[in-house]
Parts: sequence; structure tokens; C-alpha cells
Amino acid sequence: MTAPENEQKQDKSELLTQKIADRLKRNRENRGLEGDETTDWDRAKKILRNPLARNAFLFADKWAKFIDRIESSWIEAALEGLVKDLQNLAIFDLLSIIANLSLIYGIIGFVSEGGERQKQRHYQAWEMINSAVGRDANSGRKSAIEDLWADEVNLTGLDIHKAFIPKLDLSYHCHFWRFRVSHQICTLSDRAFFQHFLNKTRADLQKANLQEANLWGAKLQEANLSKANLQEAIMQGANLQEADLSKANLQEAIMQGANLDKAIFLNTDLRTVEGLVRENVEGENSPLICNSPLPKKLELDKDRDCEKLPQLLAEKWPEFFPDIKNAEEYINESRQQEIE
Repeated sequence: MTAPENEQKQDKSELLTQKIADRLKRNRENRGLEGDETTDWDRAKKILRNPLARNAFLFADKWAKFIDRIESSWIEAALEGLVKDLQNLAIFDLLSIIANLSLIYGIIGFVSEGGERQKQRHYQAWEMINSAVGRDANSGRKSAIEDLWADEVNLTGLDIHKAFIPKLDLSYHCHFWRFRVSHQICTLSDRAFFQHFLNKTRADLQKANLQEANLWGAKLQEANLSKANLQEAIMQGANLQEADLSKANLQEAIMQGANLDKAIFLNTDLRTVEGLVRENVEGENSPLICNSPLPKKLELDKDRDCEKLPQLLAEKWPEFFPDIKNAEEYINESRQQEIE
């Protein structure tokens, strides 16, 4: 800003300050209030610094004649009683209060309508997902699915077969009461003491149709993929750590380089899965395999971890398995089912 422009701005500000001070002085004298021109000037500068108060003054000054008429009427007398507890503000200051109250009312209205706006977002997200069923292009579905999951919408039955959605992020959420916390803090939820404070929410993709979907590099930690159709799906490099793939259709799915640490394979046919190597299925954090035949080249027992699963199920899903006995009965029934 040039020097002349700066001087012009200062002159304009001083004129407006003087205008406000004159108005304050007249109101003070009409009401017989204490004060002098110095206090009027200080109050004028304070009003000028407050955008709401300044706009209220400009509004009041625009209708000065109307205000002058009512100052001596019963309306002003009633207003005077109201503003007395508000430090004897002039009528245009009362308008500033009204403006502030209007702003607060608008904020309350915005918050109260949040549920309706969220429903509208969810409807639009599902419309985008469903309108692109069977197409290979992303078509904005990645963002739509992740937004739904961010709002913790149940994704059971999601249909994105043949979709190209690499690096889809549906990793678990964790809350401290109502507040979302980071994954680093969320790892504490596995400890008994913190389970009372940290609530972990997992993506529910049960029975989802992901056939031929490209989920390269997807983040699906602890997701529920039981009975999901993942036939010919590309999950190369995907993170399926602790995911539940019980009874999932993995026929000719590609899992090269996928993280299968502590994933659950119960009644899951793994014989035609491509990219499975010993490094994927053996080790300290190896997946839990029960009644799940693997490729012959791996030479692994299809019931290797059946004895370990009841304890895990009881700890992970206490709402379904109140005690270990219920989990044991479920595993025994599952082992009776033959996989052709």
C-alpha cells in the first residue's frame, strides 16, 4: 500500500471514529450518563475494532432519524431497562448484541442440522458407489468408500467388483470415549487396562462383493471380510493384518506380498490363491489357519491353528463368544464342514 493510500485509509478511520464518538456523546448527554469526550472517543475506537459492533453502528446511523424519534418514546424507555444491565449501552450497541445472538443462533442451527447433512453425504456416497458397479474405473468410489468408513457406516454387502481402487484405506478406528485417536494410541487397546477407555471399530465388509477388484496396497487391518467374494481380486501388497477372512471366496485371488499377520482363515479355501509363500503363512505372527486347505507346494496342515482360535475369538469378539466354551463349539462345528 502506498503512502497516500495509507493516509487516506487513516483519515477515513478517524472520520468514522469521530462519527461514532459524536453519537456516543449525544446518547450520553440525552440519558444523563457519566463520562466525557475522552471516554466517548475510547469507546468509539473499541467499537470500530469490533466488526459486529461497527456494522451495528452503521446500521443504526443509517436509520438515525427513526432512532431519534423513538429515543424519547416508551420504546426507548423499555430498551433502556434492558440495556442497563449491559453497561448502559446505546441502542446501536443493543443491535450489536442482537447481531451476536443471531450469529450464535446460526451456529446452533448449523450444528443441529449436522445429522441431516451427514445423511445427505452418505446418500450421495452410496449413489456414487452403486452407480459405478461393474466398472473398472475408480469413478470417485475410493473417496466415497473412505468417507463412509470415516463416519463409521456399516459397509456390509458393499459391491465394487471389477473396480480399480488401489490403496483403499479401511483400517480400523479407535476412540477415547467420543474422540478419535491415532493408531499409535489405539494399539494400547489390546492391553487389558486400556480396553475400558479405548473403543476399537473395525471395517465390516462381511459378504461384500469385491470380485476382480484391484485392491493393491489396500489398508484392511482387522477388517471383517468373512464370506466376502474376493475371487480374482488383486490384493498385492495389501495390509490384511488381523483381518477375518473366514469363509471368504479367495479363488485365484492375488496376495503376493500381502501382510497376513494374525489374519484368520477359517473354512477358507486357499488352494488357488496366487502369491502365497511360506514367509506369508509362517513365523511368530503367522495367520491362524483352520479347516483351510493351502496350495500343495506349501505342505502345511489345513488345521494347524484350530486349537488357538477359540481363545482368540473369545478375546476379539466377546459379544458373540461370551466365553471360550462358546468359541470352542463354534470352531468344532466349522471343522465339520467339508471344503470341496
